[in-house]
Amino acid sequence: MKTRSLLALLTLSTCTSASALTSATGTLDVTASVRATCSISSAELKFGELTLGTVASSLLKTAKVTVSCNAVTPYTFTLAPGKYNQGTIYRMRQVADPSVFIPYELTAVTAGTYTALTNEITVTGSVVNSGALAVGDYEDQVLMTFSY
Repeated sequence: MKTRSLLALLTLSTCTSASALTSATGTLDVTASVRATCSISSAELKFGELTLGTVASSLLKTAKVTVSCNAVTPYTFTLAPGKYNQGTIYRMRQVADPSVFIPYELTAVTAGTYTALTNEITVTGSVVNSGALAVGDYEDQVLMTFSY
């Protein structure tokens, strides 16, 4: 009988100790980040063949620049000076005679919020003066920057 009482007492004290456990709590922080990633395509703005005395409105051309992003994001779009700028004037240089230029202008929507996975920015160019044009091919290169 003493053995049973001792065993019952040990069992009771073990159960009492188990139910008297203390606990600690903490938090689990769960986070994620979505970062915008964008790319911009190269584009060409081709004025084509220019003719002396051409009406200025016919010298207006556009190019579509494709921008792809993975998220909706505010942006700015800039056109840097071309390779042959003179001050703020864009100029195409004649390939055969690097001292001959044709001035032109560029415009584009320069800021906004990117709202789709793929978006187009229209760059509009116009030849400033179609006066005395030297025969030949002309070129320029302008750096486009899409900041987001």
